[in-house]
Amino acid sequence: MGYAGLIPFWGLAVGSFVIDDPRFISTQLAYAAIILSFLGGAHWPRAVESKCPFYLVLTMLPSIFALGAFVAGLFYPAIALGVFSLLFIAMFVMDKKFLKLDPMPDDYVRFRIILTVLVVLALTLTSFSSMSVS
Repeated sequence: MGYAGLIPFWGLAVGSFVIDDPRFISTQLAYAAIILSFLGGAHWPRAVESKCPFYLVLTMLPSIFALGAFVAGLFYPAIALGVFSLLFIAMFVMDKKFLKLDPMPDDYVRFRIILTVLVVLALTLTSFSSMSVS
């Protein structure tokens, strides 16, 4: 499912280069916000179970930051896509630190690194195209 989730990221990135239409970029921003929020939701069960206020707040941050980056992207899409790239990297770090798969399987970590790199590359490609879309 992780690899299938890359299809919209890359389809929108390529589409934003091939077709001069800002809707590809705004859709990429929306999709990035949705996926980042989804990834943050993976922490909810453990946060509720732990009853740790810090962890509960931390699980809400991906959605809050995703909304902020999306809204910023309506005005400054290239910057917002860069922010989303940083947020996806931060999400990987957060998952590695707080998702307690005992022990975290190496193949899962490799899988997440590959997904994160490919998402960041797609967002970067879209960011470059956003600088030329009228």
